[in-house]
Amino acid sequence: MDAPQPATPPAMLAYAQDLDVLGDAAGARVWIERAAASGYAPALTQHGLWLLKGRNVPNDFAQGNAQISLAAQAGDATAAHLMINLHALAGDWDKAVASLVRLAKSGDADAGVALGVLLRPLPRLTPIRRTLYSAAAQTGDAAAQFLLGTDMCTDANETTRKRGIGWIAEAAAHGLELQCCVYRNLRGRK
Repeated sequence: MDAPQPATPPAMLAYAQDLDVLGDAAGARVWIERAAASGYAPALTQHGLWLLKGRNVPNDFAQGNAQISLAAQAGDATAAHLMINLHALAGDWDKAVASLVRLAKSGDADAGVALGVLLRPLPRLTPIRRTLYSAAAQTGDAAAQFLLGTDMCTDANETTRKRGIGWIAEAAAHGLELQCCVYRNLRGRK
């Protein structure tokens, strides 16, 4: 008796991934294509990646890019981040930055942090950078807390510097060794 076949796009995607792990490239291809054909965004993303890499399917950069683009338009955050990278790799920085801004505006903390990092060498954009870091830091993102804290510690205003140390302490509370080390050094300078 044959095993039951996956009936929903998420089950099809999971089955395709299982077959991939088991080395059944032909089976993985069938199920990833079925899942992607349904329009299920995570399947479109996975299928697009496989097309870009030539994994279990023939290598097709244009089709892989199109699949990932569809997934990003459907709201898949992984696909949106991949599109930013694909734009950057193609040398289309305007599209890459516009996509990053759009993603940050949608509330994606990682996109906000990435934008903040890109703005770091531009002192006149410090308020924007701190706003981006702050939005992500307030969600509990330790990297954003660290970046906001270290950025604030360079401020001429003593109150701002103290708030920066507070953000670094918050990041250190997450047990991240680098943040803890920096925090201890800053506390030692008080």
